[in-house]
Amino acid sequence: MFKKSYWKLSLLWLVIAVFAAACGGRDDTPALPTRVDLGAISASGTETAQPTSTNTRIGPTLPPSWTPAPQVSAATATPNVVLASATATAIPASGTIYYLYNGDSIAAVDVASTESRLIATFGVGVPITGLTLSPDQRLLAYVAPGNGSAREVFVSSLDGTYQQQISCLGFADVRAPAWSADSASLAFIGGQAPNSPLNIYVANFAGSGTCPSGNNQRLVASVDSTFLSEVVWDPNGTRLFFSNNELYAVDLANGSISPALTQTRGFGSDFDLSFNPMNNQLTYLRAERNLTTGAEGGLAFQLDVTSTAQLAPAQTLPATLASHVEWSRDGRYFLASEADSVYIFDAQEQNVQTLLSGLVVPPNAIFSPDAALIAYLAVDPVNPSLQQIFVLDRAAETMRQITFITEGAISTLQWAVTPPS
Repeated sequence: MFKKSYWKLSLLWLVIAVFAAACGGRDDTPALPTRVDLGAISASGTETAQPTSTNTRIGPTLPPSWTPAPQVSAATATPNVVLASATATAIPASGTIYYLYNGDSIAAVDVASTESRLIATFGVGVPITGLTLSPDQRLLAYVAPGNGSAREVFVSSLDGTYQQQISCLGFADVRAPAWSADSASLAFIGGQAPNSPLNIYVANFAGSGTCPSGNNQRLVASVDSTFLSEVVWDPNGTRLFFSNNELYAVDLANGSISPALTQTRGFGSDFDLSFNPMNNQLTYLRAERNLTTGAEGGLAFQLDVTSTAQLAPAQTLPATLASHVEWSRDGRYFLASEADSVYIFDAQEQNVQTLLSGLVVPPNAIFSPDAALIAYLAVDPVNPSLQQIFVLDRAAETMRQITFITEGAISTLQWAVTPPS
């Protein structure tokens, strides 16, 4: 019995050995995945991760849709006239453009690299309004949620690492923050509740941590009007000009309000107030409407407000149905955006040239700090349901798309120089 069992056991071991020998030529060790060559990916044009900033930013990082995509040509925004007095240049590395994204976030795009980043947000669907860059290009001011249902004025550093609430009204309606020329104070409009009468307030940037006493927040103009819409400082900081249908001025020393400085035509309030840096005259748009086409916009004027007691007639500027106008910092160039076009007036050469036409959306163009470049909004050449930011040199010869969002909306462009490293 034992010998028979031993023979069967030996035969079993022989079968196992033969089977093992037959399988011995196959390597069952799992193959390691091929290591990704990041250099090859970068060279092929595929996107790679950007280095993480050492700064702490407010809010979440940008979703994947913010990552710059490969550059495409902007077929829908073709420059059609070369500005005779300008020298053609390539698009240089020239600062950062800040903008509102989806109405609830502040984002920035580097003009040179087209890299986008998030600066500030208070949550999805929580509105941020009134984005404006300080004259010294160090801070961004805007209106965002305060305590409870209140809306307040805030400022942030350009990288978003610093944020400070400036106002402390506790009102549900705060709007239109405007910087003084020295970047030391902000004027803004406020009302206790939505659709309630509005007044004008001023607060200093310094001391805002102990508002209202520390930063001297104060009521400067009791307008008590639901039509109050915009405010701008005069260059020497002694008066504010505001739109309440017509334009008015308030003397900050005594709170006196001037008589109406303008007369509207019944199509809406005067809007888009600014000062010409060359002669310190007030520039504004008077609301107009083309009765044939129904197109709306503003006719541009320039008003000498050295004395509001005796006003000379306003001078017209070359903009008839504009949505936005602005001067270059040296006062030489005047940029006007209409519903489908952008044109520029050279005050020195006294000529007007059309830079862009046939646009599908209002471009709301702005100058770069040195006025060598122009940024504007136009439809995405791949997805016409989106608007992107494009940059054009002043000679209208070189154009570049610099944002590549895949969803959402862009508005309220502000252009700052790149700070020294």
